[in-house]
Amino acid sequence: MEKSVTERISDFEKNLADTLRLINEARVLLKSQPILTEAEMQEEQRRRRKEKRKEHAKLKRQRELVSNIIGLGYKAMAVRLHPDKGGTSEDMHELQEAKQSLISCSNFKTKRKTA
Repeated sequence: MEKSVTERISDFEKNLADTLRLINEARVLLKSQPILTEAEMQEEQRRRRKEKRKEHAKLKRQRELVSNIIGLGYKAMAVRLHPDKGGTSEDMHELQEAKQSLISCSNFKTKRKTA
């Protein structure tokens, strides 16, 4: 059974209304998220890479700071616990183990340069 002309027109109007609604929704989305040109996308990528480099540099400085604090604390305690200064070799050994565990637990090992 074929549809009458009025039924076909009605179906067409419904499809057209749905299509127009989808187009309007797409326009709203496009307005909220502007389309970038190739140059703008490259600039955005450069900006993101620069931010990442800054974050990595900040983390590196924090690692160095923690490593320095551990080293300074170790040196201060080593002066007090050294066998020549009145401490015992057992205390000194425990201090060295504590330093190694702090460095390994905090994952702030420094890389040694090889010649």
